[in-house]
Amino acid sequence: MAGAHLARLVSLAGRALSARIVAGLDEHGIGRGEYRVLFALCEREGVSQTDLCERHRLDKGALARVVARLEERGYVERRPDPDDGRRKLLYLTDAGEALRPEIEDLKARIDRELTAGFSEAEREAFAESLERACRNLGVPRRASGDGPLRGSSALGDRRLGDPDRDGGGDPRPDHQRDPNCTGGLAVARGPHHHDPRPVHRPL
Repeated sequence: MAGAHLARLVSLAGRALSARIVAGLDEHGIGRGEYRVLFALCEREGVSQTDLCERHRLDKGALARVVARLEERGYVERRPDPDDGRRKLLYLTDAGEALRPEIEDLKARIDRELTAGFSEAEREAFAESLERACRNLGVPRRASGDGPLRGSSALGDRRLGDPDRDGGGDPRPDHQRDPNCTGGLAVARGPHHHDPRPVHRPL
């Protein structure tokens, strides 16, 4: 498309999609940060917070707070890893499982809206182009795929503790956290990013 700024168009589309998802789950009080975790667990349960950070390139501290909120609301629970009793894995509760059909219906509805008027060939080409663009930007091909992936949080376990073990999460006092980060999850910085300011972009 002549003159189009692709990054801007992708950003606008992403914001619009996020707003539709939040609106679709509004009656359950699920915000922008929460739905990403629920979507991930609907695809694959029994993962640790570190797994989610690495596969979705999220900030560990922000993710720990989102998981804590979902626990408080009764949608997510932590269970001991059978191979390491100190390590916790994330699962949907019965209340979380009850949302699965609604989440799957919402995702299918948004997919149809996103590609309305596309032919099947155009849908396939669109999906392939998005996948290629993600790979160009270093995003894992499938966020829910098996095996460890590059692109984990640049903050690392030593700064924020191990969120998968008892007492893990973000040990920083409240005054050192970004007070504007209430719902979104931060995207982890690359290892060569030198800006010291915290990034908490709602996704």
